[in-house]
Amino acid sequence: MAKALLYQLFKIGSIPADLRAVLQQEGLVAEDEGLRGTWFSKDFKAPGRRSLYKSRGFVGFLAVTRKHILAYAFGRPQINLSVDDPRVADLNNELMGEDRICISFETAHFHSDWKGAVELCYRTEKAGVFHDALLHLGVKQGRAV
Repeated sequence: MAKALLYQLFKIGSIPADLRAVLQQEGLVAEDEGLRGTWFSKDFKAPGRRSLYKSRGFVGFLAVTRKHILAYAFGRPQINLSVDDPRVADLNNELMGEDRICISFETAHFHSDWKGAVELCYRTEKAGVFHDALLHLGVKQGRAV
């Protein structure tokens, strides 16, 4: 599967070198960069923002180490949790075919003044590896949406 065009041209969605060094020290289980994805929100409410349903495309990366779960989109972390964090159990992941993994969560578990569900879907050849790694760390099977 080809990487996103923005990644090929400008390296948008790549893992920064300093972060990659940290991830390698923590013991990378799975990582992939330059991934095309879609961000979905449903019944989303936050201060100054509301939407019944919204979707946006992005380029980002996923990384799972023995100590952290990282999901980047739009050039910033969407999920950055230590595996010891009890909120890991509030994440859901679902394999959508052989090349797509979706990670979803209820935003109220992460922000007290937010409400609604968010789903990050990434296209990667390593979807099965990510799915198994996340299940092993305590992420639930299924969708939050």
